[in-house]
Amino acid sequence: MQQAIDSLRPDVNRKHSAAGSALSMREAPWLNRRVPNGFWDTRENRLRYLNWLGNRCGFHEAADWYALRKHHFQRNGGGGLLRDEYHSSVQNAMADFLPDHDWKPWLFGSAPNGYWKDRDHRTIYLHWLGQKIGVQKTEDWYNVTGADFFNHHGGGLLNNEFNGCVQSVLCDYLPRFRWRAWLFNSVPQSFWQHVRNRQAYVLWLGKRLGCRKPDDWSQLKREHFCRNGGSGLLVGYYNGSTQQAVAELFPELQGA
Repeated sequence: MQQAIDSLRPDVNRKHSAAGSALSMREAPWLNRRVPNGFWDTRENRLRYLNWLGNRCGFHEAADWYALRKHHFQRNGGGGLLRDEYHSSVQNAMADFLPDHDWKPWLFGSAPNGYWKDRDHRTIYLHWLGQKIGVQKTEDWYNVTGADFFNHHGGGLLNNEFNGCVQSVLCDYLPRFRWRAWLFNSVPQSFWQHVRNRQAYVLWLGKRLGCRKPDDWSQLKREHFCRNGGSGLLVGYYNGSTQQAVAELFPELQGA
């Protein structure tokens, strides 16, 4: 395991890996809680410290570093380094330590402030999320829930940028795909209050079931709605009546 991360570490640091916390005060002045002025300005010193810190914390693989937090620096003589050189950002420290590694900022406990406001960042995250949860084709996203975001470090994206609406996230991610709100686990709040949405659903359902002439529409049943994401619409707005649903779309059929 040590070899895996050693292969990523800068060459200047490898000689310090075996010594770990056994470094002397001269080699590791942070052990005295103070370092000489300008000490952290030199990258070799920063890397030496981070290598030492990783050994101390038991980080042997690159992925282990995602557990790194500010308190690890503060409790191990690196508070000044983190504050002054990395602007209090653990992610900045890791970018300096292993610049060639493909870091995922959201895996460091939380993404940096303002990170999700960048659409490119959102796209990168959603591509990664899709791989994690097994999305194979666009339609698979209909099965994604808010819990999937929270369980994969994307709760801030979902809540802060899209008010908790999964559909809004995905419309932003894949704006050219024609999303059907009713195919998600739930429709957005107040969605069915708009007549155009209700009519769009009934028209879609009819086409899905092969309705082509008036008699076909009259054959719609409650189970058709329930199996195709329309149970809330049927009960909430049509009092469970498929006839009312069809009548709103085709008022000319009433009494026919």
